Amino acid sequence: MRDKELYQQILGIQAPWKVSDKEMDIKAGKVKVHVEQKLGTKQTCPKCGARCPGYDRRRRQWQHLDTCQLKTLLIADLPRVQCAEHGVVSVHVPWSEPGSDFTVLYEALVIDWLQEASIQAVSRQLSFSWNAIDGIMQRAVKRGLERRQVAPPKHIGVDETSFRKRHDYVTVVSAEGKVLHVANERKKGSKYDWLTNPGNLSHKRQRSFKLLRESTLKTARAWAIKDLAMRLWSDVSRTWAEKRWKQWLSWALRCRLEPVKKVAKTIKEHLWGILNAIILKVSNGPSESINSRIKTIKIRSRGFQNKARFRNAIYCHLGGLVLYPQGVCR
Repeated sequence: MRDKELYQQILGIQAPWKVSDKEMDIKAGKVKVHVEQKLGTKQTCPKCGARCPGYDRRRRQWQHLDTCQLKTLLIADLPRVQCAEHGVVSVHVPWSEPGSDFTVLYEALVIDWLQEASIQAVSRQLSFSWNAIDGIMQRAVKRGLERRQVAPPKHIGVDETSFRKRHDYVTVVSAEGKVLHVANERKKGSKYDWLTNPGNLSHKRQRSFKLLRESTLKTARAWAIKDLAMRLWSDVSRTWAEKRWKQWLSWALRCRLEPVKKVAKTIKEHLWGILNAIILKVSNGPSESINSRIKTIKIRSRGFQNKARFRNAIYCHLGGLVLYPQGVCR
């Protein structure tokens, strides 16, 4: 009886459930703890809470934390009920979440390991399949996203990172060092193909480039417009910055160079953002940092089979989410 009470406390089993028996196999290195509902327990639908008649029972098994260096398994005949609205459904148990073959404390252990190592490494160390460990991460990320309450950020970063080869990308939105959203595709907007800064050229190349930029080529005119735009980032006054950028836009929109005019129209639409970047002195440094950490996750995991698992790994490591099951504190 004392053994049952001990496991009742160790496993955190509460009414209407109780430990009914245990089987210890020292040679196999495991202990099976049988749990059952008390007689007369009234069943309810786990989805709507309505009182329901019992339908049947199905034996289930859950992995728990080792006790005394023995692999510990919880075994119970899980009742199913017949709900008028939701049909035949299994009741919830307090030691595990729906759809999981692990107790909440074991999932918490796996989540701790996932913060330190790849899914492959954790599955190897804990002797579970890759899919089993990935399932725990998926549930953890889902919980975290549902719980997250994010105040509107003052500044956000948007960057793209490669998922696999062949130019397959995801877009990452971040703020204050945390990933807020991972999109399946590359980000929208223009990507400027600026020419090399003359200050970074060798003396020989600078001399040859001087001849080109002073020519009457259309390319030289486009370069001059680009070069002036690069010089407009040093302003500290919003009034002067706005004035100088509007002068630049007037020139760019009248230059009779269609590619430049196209870029100028885009800049005009997003001028407020450019002015904010100039005055606030913000950069995409934080986003680049997030991108670097995502690459580390990808390398450590040796790739992912699909983008859903890639997104889950990003959220798990960098989303700042509360990942643990209900009632588990870390």
